[in-house]
Order: sequence, then C-alpha cells, then structure tokens
Amino acid sequence: MDDCTYLIYTHSDFDDILEITLKRIQKFFASVVVSICTNNASLIDEKYKDIYNIQHVYEYDDSLTYSQKVASVLERISTTYVLFNHDHNILFNDVNVCILRSIMDEMTKNGIDTVRLSTDGVDDPIMDDSSLLKKNTGPYYFSVSSAIWRTHSIFSLFTKYESSTYRNIEYACQEYAAQLKNYYISSSHDSPHCCSCYYPFVHTTRYSKWLLHNNKDKIIDMAKEYSIDLYIRGVTYNL
Repeated sequence: MDDCTYLIYTHSDFDDILEITLKRIQKFFASVVVSICTNNASLIDEKYKDIYNIQHVYEYDDSLTYSQKVASVLERISTTYVLFNHDHNILFNDVNVCILRSIMDEMTKNGIDTVRLSTDGVDDPIMDDSSLLKKNTGPYYFSVSSAIWRTHSIFSLFTKYESSTYRNIEYACQEYAAQLKNYYISSSHDSPHCCSCYYPFVHTTRYSKWLLHNNKDKIIDMAKEYSIDLYIRGVTYNL
C-alpha cells in the first residue's frame, strides 16, 4: 500500500459514524495508515490523531460543492492510487491486504482507472473465482462505494463535474466514466448483498439514518458491539 492513500471522506455532522469507522479499521485493517478529508481538521486532530494511525488530515471548504470538496483534497495527494471511502462504508471483517496489493499491481500493468471493491451496483456480476478482477460493462460505472482509483482519474472526474452534489454525481458522470477502464472484484466466497470477502464493508446509512435494509444483521451487531442507540440518529429501511 506504499503508493496508495487510504482516504476517508467525512463531515463533522457524522462524527459518530467516523468514530465507528475508525474503530473498525483499527480492528480489521490495523496495518493501514489513514488519511481523512473533513470540514473540521481540528476535531480530528484533537479527538482521533493520538488514538488511530492517521497520517494526513485534509480540510476542505464547507461552502464548496461535494465534487469541489473532494477535488480540493485529491489535488493534494501525491500517491499514484487512492482507496476512496466514505465514512459510512464500515468494515465488518478482516481486509485481505495481499489482494489489495494484487489489485494495484493489475492496475499498473493494465492501465486500469478504477476497481470497485464490491459488486454493489454492478449489473449481473460474475460471482466466481476465474479471475480477481472483472470488467464492469455498465451502465453504472461510477459509484461512491469504496474503490481503488488511479488518483489522476478520480481527480479528473470530480473536476469535470465540479457542480455535483453527493446525491447527483452518480447520475451526472456515468457517460464520462464509461470511457474509463472500470473493473470490480468478486468471488464465489462473497457474502450476500454485495459484501466482498476481500474487502468486507457494509454501507450503513442513507440520508443520515442507519440503513436497516439488506445488511440489517451486520449493523445491529455493530450497534451491540459499540453500544450504539440506532434510534438517536434514526433508522430507515429504504434504499
């Protein structure tokens, strides 16, 4: 992971989510050095930097659009690759670091722009062990789900669609994203509801509420482990 930045996008309004995200990274991916982009770097420095393995804290201007916020951080990253996450994509099992390294080796050899770390949003995904990477044939090429990106490629995308919000960027940029080399990972050992056995994360919120949809059991287990009252933030069952 030497030439890859593990980047988490967050906001101070979701600090309770970020705290669980960091706890799970420490538990399931302890070797990784984390970078965080946020509207409030002081909060991260004061609350988390002495506890978790955080390398960089990038502060964005909260008055910018979502795309501008992300682009303003990406332009400060010097690594060839970035593993781009949002705070609400939370790990629930051990990350296979060897697989992540293999993915980046394949990206380097074949000029790949992005590898989605799940089958979330992939139409009729191939669920076998014939290969580590499968080509995404669309139409949903770009996703805000966790993925490894060539830094230049994701920076260019966010720059091109600089007026986009978090909610509309996935709709706005698909035609452009279709021109990129898009892949995803899958295995016959993946668990249900798009959860990769290599990078096991679950999408935990929607519209700021806990998403008790397909992965309800994993979120309830997490709530029990960390004594979270899900009804403080609220719950939804709708995707």
